[in-house]
Amino acid sequence: MFTIMAIKAIVFSRVSTKGQSLEDQKNAVMKEALRTYKTEEIIEVEGKESAVKLEEEKRETINEMKEYIAEYPTVESIFFFGVDRLARRVRVVVDVVDDLTNKGINCVFLNPTLINTIDIKKGKKEINPVAHLILIFLGYAAEMEAKMFKARVANSKNILRKQGKIASGKPIFGYYAKEDNSIGIKEDEARIVRRIFNRYAEDNCSINILYKELSTDEEVTDYFRKGLKTTLNGRIRNIIVNKSYSGRQNLRNKRKYSPTYPPIVDIELQDKCIAILNKNQSTS
Repeated sequence: MFTIMAIKAIVFSRVSTKGQSLEDQKNAVMKEALRTYKTEEIIEVEGKESAVKLEEEKRETINEMKEYIAEYPTVESIFFFGVDRLARRVRVVVDVVDDLTNKGINCVFLNPTLINTIDIKKGKKEINPVAHLILIFLGYAAEMEAKMFKARVANSKNILRKQGKIASGKPIFGYYAKEDNSIGIKEDEARIVRRIFNRYAEDNCSINILYKELSTDEEVTDYFRKGLKTTLNGRIRNIIVNKSYSGRQNLRNKRKYSPTYPPIVDIELQDKCIAILNKNQSTS
């Protein structure tokens, strides 16, 4: 008679960057799980997501793991490559491990040393308090490492911005990033930017008039026309008030800077348009 094996273990694998190998991690964790369980008794949870940016409840891997635990009450163990693969916040590590341990599920961590949160002695399950203490320290280490990494990245980006280079993402409309990440003017788009400023500075011109003109003009790029259709005339307002277009640096806050873009329009023209925009908004 054919017997269906119960699911007794979950192999949990997660990476946050393209440079990390999900397959290598999975193979190592699966190898450890197979020391105790058969292949058909194991189910896998894997994903590529940030353990720093996302809260616990938004992490698909953790939610999927919880769903499997609810679906398969026969789960005895969950295998992780390391504490930082579960989470890089000590609160999340403690909450998840405590919840699983209270359910009688053993959490097995391979690195930096093999850790079992539950010991089985003479057929009885006993919580391993030393393992929980070690996990707290490892959780703090993972959290500190993540914070230091974020600080290094932020500092590197600020240095690039102060050098007038793009740190991440795409340049604003009217510009392109050169090979060295410095910023160049994209003439086909810059023509549209100049048209917006010159036209708006004229008497009896409004955002709505500009929107209608640009959204139906064949000379306007498809990218910008589509942008107008999705964001209405908000994009025109954003261009008018963005001082990068006159070569000025926009302060985001006291610590972060936007890169310095080469000017497409002069300061006097932009300031005139901003004054008109502010006046129109105050009277509307």
